[in-house]
Amino acid sequence: MFDNEDYTMQHVVPYAGYNGDFSNINVLSPPSMGLPAFMDAEGNFTDISTAKFDSENPILLAFGLDVPTAFLYSVFIDSDNKTVGYLADGNGVYVPRTTPLTIPVFTVTVNNTVLAGDDFSQTAIIPDGKYKIRLAVLRPFGDPGNDEDFEMWDSEEITFGE
Repeated sequence: MFDNEDYTMQHVVPYAGYNGDFSNINVLSPPSMGLPAFMDAEGNFTDISTAKFDSENPILLAFGLDVPTAFLYSVFIDSDNKTVGYLADGNGVYVPRTTPLTIPVFTVTVNNTVLAGDDFSQTAIIPDGKYKIRLAVLRPFGDPGNDEDFEMWDSEEITFGE
């Protein structure tokens, strides 16, 4: 009760506790939910290793978030684990969690187009070759400048142009 209040009035304060280090919690929905996964334009799940796609025929990377995140990004990485470019619509700030009734999954368009330039205001086509897609999601209380504060998922290898 609060001072100088009618003691017959009830106040309900919702509270959800977490027993553990919340900054180490997994943000992405678990693989047991079948996510992250790739879908074709019709929303059918597809095998990324055999899918044919390019800038005119993209596929979608679908993923869920069990916990909201302040920052996420998705990039193509090469065989040396170096970033080749950022997926054009695969970045977000203050992204809410997914729920079955409101936002069942988030999707990112995957083709051979990436953001380029110092301020990412231009687009470029990545060279033909083999790549993986990395989805990186900042954990609660994480530092966006510290890779260890991200939960990262790497796709199977995909091929453009060969």
